[in-house]
Amino acid sequence: MANQEQIALLSQGVEVWNEWRKENLKVSINLSKASLTGMDLHGANLHKAIMIGANLTGANLNQASLCEASLWKANLRGAILSKANLKEANLIEADLCRASLWKANLYNVNLYKADLRGANLCRAYLYKANLSETDLSQASLCEVYLCEANLYEADLSGADLEGANFERSDLLNIRFDPETNWSSIGSWADARDIPQEWKDESSQGNGIQQRFDGSMVSDGNSDVGSDSILLAD
Repeated sequence: MANQEQIALLSQGVEVWNEWRKENLKVSINLSKASLTGMDLHGANLHKAIMIGANLTGANLNQASLCEASLWKANLRGAILSKANLKEANLIEADLCRASLWKANLYNVNLYKADLRGANLCRAYLYKANLSETDLSQASLCEVYLCEANLYEADLSGADLEGANFERSDLLNIRFDPETNWSSIGSWADARDIPQEWKDESSQGNGIQQRFDGSMVSDGNSDVGSDSILLAD
């Protein structure tokens, strides 16, 4: 269970919390099942924090450090995680429905069976992320970096994939529908199990075309590039 003294410290504000963390770097942080609904945690240092099952609904975690944090089954519905650092965090079965992860660092993150319906992942960095069986329906994935990501059986129904980079990713058994915007994907070079429908669409010459080797050809009407996602402004 959560450490009540740590919850009390966190309730005093991020400035107090971060100063305490500087002086107690070796102390284990346990906020499991803590109720942190709507809390302003902008820029909070939650590195390696144990937050299993924590309720962070609507919390402001903008630019927070959550590297290697354990957020298994945490409720982050509607939370703001823009530019947050979630490198190698455990978000298995976490609820991130309608959360904002714009430009978030999600390197090697584990999002197995997470709920990301309607989430904003524009320009997020998901290199080597595990998104197997993740629900990404209606999510915004514009210019997201998914190089070498595992999307086995991920649900992309209605998702916006404009400019997304799927290079060397695993797309086996992904789900999508006519509302999924895949016509202007940035790149899928060396991706595994690219859906035939995507290949067929790209060969028709609509906007940016994807050759079967994943390289791009522009019709001159799009400004979407193939560069990697930048985390900085």
